[in-house]
Amino acid sequence: MKFSLVRELRTTSHDQQRRPAFSSPSLRISVVMLILTVLVGIPAHLGAQSVTSGDIVGLVTDPSGAVVSNASVTLKSQENGSTQAQSTNSRGGYRFSLLLPGRYTVSVAVAGFQETNATAVVTIGQAATVNLSLALSEATSTVEVTSDAPLLQTENSDVSTSFTETQISQVPNPGNDLSYIAQTARV
Repeated sequence: MKFSLVRELRTTSHDQQRRPAFSSPSLRISVVMLILTVLVGIPAHLGAQSVTSGDIVGLVTDPSGAVVSNASVTLKSQENGSTQAQSTNSRGGYRFSLLLPGRYTVSVAVAGFQETNATAVVTIGQAATVNLSLALSEATSTVEVTSDAPLLQTENSDVSTSFTETQISQVPNPGNDLSYIAQTARV
């Protein structure tokens, strides 16, 4: 009888080892819920990564083709009038990122050059390239002429010099000789 009991225990333990891994209903439900959660969550996660903006990039050069660094570049939206400004880098390049789709005006202003404008269209997920070449501005100078009292009197040959009391007191005068001051008159 002892032998049959041992055999019975062995059989019972052997049967438990052969059972499928997902035989428990709670384990089955947990695995199904995990798979559904993953399948439902993936499209929402991928949808959050969609692109809804574009960029404008470009290079600013002078008439000889050399790059212009530290040029003031302004971007203005033609739809809503918003503006952004930045300077070109040391290689003459600029980039406006994360722009809503639409039409934009790019302006560049640098001292010594004429202001240059260009229009660009931003599309979703694309970088519009707007390279701008600056033209030299015309040199302008202003000469102002005023009429004041002339430095030379041409009506007669009188020579005169006026001194204030402070000027006379500050002139070095060895021996208090007033003829020394008289010699300061210009001829």
